[in-house]
Amino acid sequence: MNQVLHIFRKDVRKHWLEIIVSFLLLFWFGLKLPMIWGPDSGSDESSTSRLLFALVGIALCFCWCFLVVRVIQDESLVGDRQFWLTRPYQRRWLIAAKVLFVIAVVNIPVLIFDIIFLRRFGFSSWHHLAGLLQAQFMLTAVLILPVATISVITESIAQFLLGLFAVIVYISGLIWMLDQIPSADAGSESPGLMALTVAGSTCVALIVLQYFRRDTSVARWAFLGSGVLIAVGLIAAPYSLLMERAYPDAPVGSLISAGIHIERNDKARPANIPVEGKTLNLYLPIDTGGLPQGTLAVIDAVRLTITGSGGHVWNSGWISTNHILWPAPVRFSQEFEVSRKFYSSVAGNPVDMRIDLAISEFREGTTSKLIMITAGTFRVTDAVVCAIGEASYSDIGMLQCKNALNEPAFAAHLDPMSTTCTSADFSWPSMQLQRSYGNPVTQFGGGAGLFPVQPFLINFGTASSPDGKKSGSIVCPGTKFRVATPEPFRQYRIETKIQAVDLANYRPADF
Repeated sequence: MNQVLHIFRKDVRKHWLEIIVSFLLLFWFGLKLPMIWGPDSGSDESSTSRLLFALVGIALCFCWCFLVVRVIQDESLVGDRQFWLTRPYQRRWLIAAKVLFVIAVVNIPVLIFDIIFLRRFGFSSWHHLAGLLQAQFMLTAVLILPVATISVITESIAQFLLGLFAVIVYISGLIWMLDQIPSADAGSESPGLMALTVAGSTCVALIVLQYFRRDTSVARWAFLGSGVLIAVGLIAAPYSLLMERAYPDAPVGSLISAGIHIERNDKARPANIPVEGKTLNLYLPIDTGGLPQGTLAVIDAVRLTITGSGGHVWNSGWISTNHILWPAPVRFSQEFEVSRKFYSSVAGNPVDMRIDLAISEFREGTTSKLIMITAGTFRVTDAVVCAIGEASYSDIGMLQCKNALNEPAFAAHLDPMSTTCTSADFSWPSMQLQRSYGNPVTQFGGGAGLFPVQPFLINFGTASSPDGKKSGSIVCPGTKFRVATPEPFRQYRIETKIQAVDLANYRPADF
């Protein structure tokens, strides 16, 4: 243990300047962080401040990476002519000292940063301990572990940069190849989890291998082999089949009763307008009826199949999307890129279209007691605080809220007839139960620790007169509302068809 502290103190003395710079950047980042919680005025000053804030965040991440590379390569594991090999270093104490340095210089400051911001808004750090640990895991897995892996198989900063450039090129090429594969955009989570598992396991294994065996040749070949394995697994994955297994056919009693259908567009447009490029865009308006009360649906992915005369068939593959449906009629437009060759072969002739939708259904849990809106900041749940929107937000019945670590999954309900606002005429037909849904799928990790408090909005809309000339807010001090948490219920596929339509009618109006 004394050897661990000896190496740790040596690294701190050698890199004290970089450590101080990283602390100052983190402090500056914390000072500027509140700007993301306020309304964006759109002024040049605001845009400049936000750009500076982003640059500080990037500089902070680069500073951490530089520190990890330097502290690992101080006792380089590549080659056999390093001076440290003549010292009585035990390998297990060497790796323990490097881990201690990273924890002390990166992880602990970020953890303190998160706790300070949580306490600033009245959130208990003990209550959110699991989220804080998730944030540390994300920071380590996304930033520290990959940088450390490249560092242990390279001898110098120049070699590290070359290796990092190769990894960036590899990832960019892999993303481009996946873009060419139908349904890979949505796909199932299984290939991605496989890739992350292989990548994480390889990083940990290579670090341990280098510190205890120092076999650089084997480590580098293993690094390349894992890249090949990940690429083959992602490219060869049967995405369409995996999607159909993850989203089986709609069961009896599903939300198919909501009446999802493609809106027919009979506004005739010329079919012989030339198409520039290899693809063109089609915009399909989709209407949905109101869902049953207490339910919520998220369209995770869509797939369009077009069947023309003469047996011409085109399929878009599964395309990731994020349309949210709730108990009110909804109309949205879905964009598809269609092959120019196929479009030209069916232009001017009627075609049949079918859209498959992969849906995640949620059911609301038990609703809370009535929550009263106050003039200042008020607490909605243990992890959510809100205030009436300032500036432009005050005109449209919106609450500005903050949640600990992640954007929450919840549904808010307000009866406009119970509002304490006095400016609206409550005989207006628009006065009905208003809902505002947050993201039903909470995100993981709280922004890897750099964004411990997440801003979001609760929008109850406005009351408006039949002629649309008058409007009024329904959110005022004293108004009460309820919240509930949407809980995952099931996933399934539904389809909707439309026959004998002209594709030209679904092209953009200004083509």
